[in-house]
Amino acid sequence: MAYDLKAIGIYRSLGMRRIQIVSHYLINTFITLTLQFLIPYFAMLALIYLIFGVISSSLFIFLGIIVGYILVFISVLIPLGALLLKTPHNILVKYDI
Repeated sequence: MAYDLKAIGIYRSLGMRRIQIVSHYLINTFITLTLQFLIPYFAMLALIYLIFGVISSSLFIFLGIIVGYILVFISVLIPLGALLLKTPHNILVKYDI
């Protein structure tokens, strides 16, 4: 999100609603997180199974995935929500590059 501060200000100036910006970043975060978190997570589980012959309970696997997604979504929504409380003019003036 830090690299898109000016773009967010421009989107807001052009009339894009806050919910549209939030949904854009949530979808972007979901795709990025799936590619960077789930694939290595399952690869690690497979490696543990091959080395030790032990597989974790499916409940722990599911909880690990859910907790990972929740923590990342919260870490994205807090700064984005704070930024969207500002007016488009304030965003463009403060973060003008």
